[in-house]
Amino acid sequence: MTINNLHCSEFAFRPKPEEALIALTEAVPADGRIIIESTANGRGNYFHQVWGKAEHRASAYKSHFFVWWEDPGYALAGPALGELTASEQQLKGKHHLSDDQLRWRRPSLGSWPTTTGSASTRRSTTSPRTMSGLAAGRTLLCAKASSLADAQ
Repeated sequence: MTINNLHCSEFAFRPKPEEALIALTEAVPADGRIIIESTANGRGNYFHQVWGKAEHRASAYKSHFFVWWEDPGYALAGPALGELTASEQQLKGKHHLSDDQLRWRRPSLGSWPTTTGSASTRRSTTSPRTMSGLAAGRTLLCAKASSLADAQ
């Protein structure tokens, strides 16, 4: 099987990610593309290691980081929130977030009830860049298969 465009989604949460990536990249031809994206899942795991190497330009992957609040779809309309937590005050002040954006963020932190308890309704609050919960977002690692082969 040949995979011309490999996209590994939520890679940080995959069981045995290193083994999976080795097997998958072998199916990508030299002119193929590999994209690995994920929200963070802590420090020190394989995704975090791959991200760190890419961020320091020590691998064939190129790192890209996208914060959630730049996407206008991450907001829930409603009335003013009233009292904000210290974290919300910090986010609102530093990144000029609206109450609607903070309302969207609350279910991921367990401070606002959701209609379902499924993991798909939860949103990560950490990122490989900060791991602090203040700059949450999606990370993207991109590479051409030929550049990965050259790096090995």
